[in-house]
Amino acid sequence: MGLFFFRYNRDSFYPISIIVQYKKIIDNNSSIERLKSTLYNHIIEMFNGVIDESFIKQRYIIAYVHVKMAIST
Repeated sequence: MGLFFFRYNRDSFYPISIIVQYKKIIDNNSSIERLKSTLYNHIIEMFNGVIDESFIKQRYIIAYVHVKMAIST
């Protein structure tokens, strides 16, 4: 195992208040299961050591969607 170890639980990461606040948007555009998977991939990509054009483009897309939905970070 490397120097970095992260234990991630997909089933308990999103606080219920976030889910309730954005339930309509999530239901219309995605699903909780898809968001859990997307977040998991995002976290893995953040720490895999590869920062290239694809990585930057994906972070830009994520930021754009959050701004469009008025989600604060």
